[in-house]
Amino acid sequence: MDFDKIYSSIAILTGFKDDDLDAEIKNCVESVERVHPLITIDNLQSATQIFDYTGISNWLLSRRVLSATTLINRISEKIHAELKAKSSIYSTPILNVVAPKVNVQPKYGKFVGFEIELLRGQNITVNVNNAELFTSEDSIVDIHLFDETGTILKTISVNAGLSHEKKSFDYVLTANKKYYIGYYDNITGNAIYNNFNSSVSPCSCNKYDWQAYQKWSRFIKVSGVSLDYENDILDTEKVGYLYSNFGLGLDITISCDYTDVIINNKSILTNAFTTQFGHDLLNYLANNPTASLNRNQQNISRSELKYELEGDTQGTAGGLNKVLEDAYNSVVLNLSGMDEVCLPCKAKFRKRTL
Repeated sequence: MDFDKIYSSIAILTGFKDDDLDAEIKNCVESVERVHPLITIDNLQSATQIFDYTGISNWLLSRRVLSATTLINRISEKIHAELKAKSSIYSTPILNVVAPKVNVQPKYGKFVGFEIELLRGQNITVNVNNAELFTSEDSIVDIHLFDETGTILKTISVNAGLSHEKKSFDYVLTANKKYYIGYYDNITGNAIYNNFNSSVSPCSCNKYDWQAYQKWSRFIKVSGVSLDYENDILDTEKVGYLYSNFGLGLDITISCDYTDVIINNKSILTNAFTTQFGHDLLNYLANNPTASLNRNQQNISRSELKYELEGDTQGTAGGLNKVLEDAYNSVVLNLSGMDEVCLPCKAKFRKRTL
């Protein structure tokens, strides 16, 4: 999931409405001090020994990020556990990179490789796990990834040759974009290519490529391409399509991504997020050995703070821990629009209480 994208969307849900604080933390839907009366600016300043308002604002912002991380992980875990939604769908190569040595790839003086486009919605991502390059002679070759604007996203160096060593690439491709991954073909020796036409299924007699194609072809479109590449600039306006893999091999993992599911449900996460933020702040006050409450509340002991969090040992009072669990349990997610491949086969619902 894209944490930064989720956080930028949900951050405004909770904060601390105090006129002396910076706008980024005080402009919020719901203020965290409603979670517990001990969550005050005075107490937090006394605990942190940060007495300027810009400093305590920045501290609160950093704590909100931590609370958001917990929230996102909790919601994601429940999507998987209680809705039995899928995470990884397939891990597969694009094709078998090994080819007959007589398949010598001509050089074009261009960038060559694959154009990759996701075919399904926002809930599907593709991680490029590994890359390899099958060539007639050993050399080190840079493999580049560009987006459709020609912006370079990532570069790795691979040991190309007949041994075609796999190298970790680890980059996530998302929907509504085209990507270009490959290399400039001024390499030592020549690439050894396989014929590659993703518009038709490989012959079932080629079991390896046929099985791989059945896995990825529903989710992505992959084409062999050549593009002009000069002065580190890729010209994505003029794309040549060829039935070749140019010796390039990729291992990919197709996964369900819940970034947009969480963002689309952000309005119903306000209570859970605010309660998580308040719980974490009170937990800081209770467990930070250097923390001290302000002079007006020195009669509150650390054990009493623990009680506010955990309740009593007999379970007759649950404390803020129980309030937090109730907040998560009350979340009702709207799953309309989620790609059905990410849900159990018999999932016919749109909403479910988590």
